Amino acid sequence: MIATRFGRGHLAAAIILGMSAAPALAQSAPTYLDQGWSKSEREWFYSFSQGSQLMPYPWFRALELPDSETRFAADGLARFGYLPRPPSGMNPDGLPVGFAVDRNRLGDWIGLNCAACHTNRIEFRDQVLQIDGGPGNGDLFALLDELNRSMQATIADPAKLDRFINRIAAASPERSKSELTEEFKATATDFAGFVTRSTSPTAWGPARTDAFGMIFNRVTAIDLQNFDNSALPIGPVSYPFLWTTNRQDFIQWNGSVPNLHVWERLGRNVGQVLGVFGKLPNLNDPHTNIHRYETSVHAPELLRVDRDIDLLTPPQLQAEATEADVQSGRVARGAVLYKNLCVSCHIDANTVSGTITAKIVSAADVGTDPVVATTILARKTKTGALMKSILKPKFELEEEPTADVLSKVVMHTILGVEIWKPAVMPGSAYHNIHEALSVAHRVTKAEIMTALANRDMKIYLAANPRNDPTYKAGPLNGIWATAPYLHNGSVPTLADLLLPAAERPKEFTVGSRRFDEAKVGFASGPSDGSFKFDTTLSGNGNGGHDGTQYGTTLNPEERLDLIAYLKTL
Repeated sequence: MIATRFGRGHLAAAIILGMSAAPALAQSAPTYLDQGWSKSEREWFYSFSQGSQLMPYPWFRALELPDSETRFAADGLARFGYLPRPPSGMNPDGLPVGFAVDRNRLGDWIGLNCAACHTNRIEFRDQVLQIDGGPGNGDLFALLDELNRSMQATIADPAKLDRFINRIAAASPERSKSELTEEFKATATDFAGFVTRSTSPTAWGPARTDAFGMIFNRVTAIDLQNFDNSALPIGPVSYPFLWTTNRQDFIQWNGSVPNLHVWERLGRNVGQVLGVFGKLPNLNDPHTNIHRYETSVHAPELLRVDRDIDLLTPPQLQAEATEADVQSGRVARGAVLYKNLCVSCHIDANTVSGTITAKIVSAADVGTDPVVATTILARKTKTGALMKSILKPKFELEEEPTADVLSKVVMHTILGVEIWKPAVMPGSAYHNIHEALSVAHRVTKAEIMTALANRDMKIYLAANPRNDPTYKAGPLNGIWATAPYLHNGSVPTLADLLLPAAERPKEFTVGSRRFDEAKVGFASGPSDGSFKFDTTLSGNGNGGHDGTQYGTTLNPEERLDLIAYLKTL
């Protein structure tokens, strides 16, 4: 089955080829803003392996495009919107930002880390600004779809298959070419089924994914080997920004994940790895330890990421970009509007020390597209082998909320990495999970062992006490760098968001990185290969956040004042 060869994936759709900015600017070296990270911390974030294993690395290097002999990775995956990186000590092969080689006893694997989805570039005036922790513009489903087509084309074309096998045979001299061929064909067949089951009826486009839907499918359908647990991934959301997240008591767009304790954040990140091809054993195999999973997840690395996110600060526009608005009084007037209209839900993180209490609102009250919040809350899973678990709370029913099933799997995984202690990748700050917790989070070994012994840690996707679909209104610091807006990316600019919902664009294009200073968002307009976002499709609704309390009845000058202030957060 595919679970023995591939990890778990969260996906997005449609290829990015054309950009609206001039090629010379798009190819310029980026300017790194001061966001609290040193150069070495930034480079580590771009490079580290969290245990993601998309496919064997020699295969990735040997694979050709579906319709030519050009190697699949020849352009550094730029055609999918991923960001280039030059070769370095941490990145000897010049992989894109957020792609890493994971090494274990079975060989080398290509995989992804947090940076692939949470790093972006903005073409601002005559500069290219690198935004660390910002929502990425990559198109993961387009990558996976083309990987699938390349694998199928390789099987179908004897000459292409022969070239591929000759290349990977050099990396596996102990194995026969016939054995390698059969393994590749079996894997390609499984992968084709995975891509087919992952194809949403609503194309997601760049910068979006149904992360929950795909993690749920991978863990509950593939790992439990029960495809009745599968569901179409119909709830795409934008990649959230990372700054200020560790200070918030609940995270995710629907506010479902507790986030204050180190174990809760570790659980969140373990689930994220399972969403980008982290490996679990076959949970229905009678030889699998059902209490502690041997897994590819690198917990010490995830704990270092958690520490580094604590240091990450929101990106700030240069003073010259806001100076005219300051001098004209727009920023001051906008600050008053923000205080009167926005801060009751979207607290300014700069005004709070320590924990930020997230405002959770009913999807019906705010009026935004309900698909994400509704499907996450309603989804159920046949528990299968997990009914045997000794972890609390034990599953007694054959069908349970999917969020609780995923929480159980993540708890097993954390216990597995605690006992198994996978090798820490080069560049890590720590030797094992105890050291990582003690140094990064000031948690003692005794406290760790007490939590493990009790087996009652509140971690990933603890049961949501709210019975209705909800969304979270988080801080807006750095919001200027995070377009498109609303949870599903259905509104292109802040100026559009402040219009009544009926006046917002029904269609717009996604793919450009060119900053629109007046509207605050990315430039929209037809360009070669750009993706058309259609707000009339299921899950893509751009309604809600509408009415006097949301600022959509402001006059044009007041809107400009509020936008001017939002650019300074």
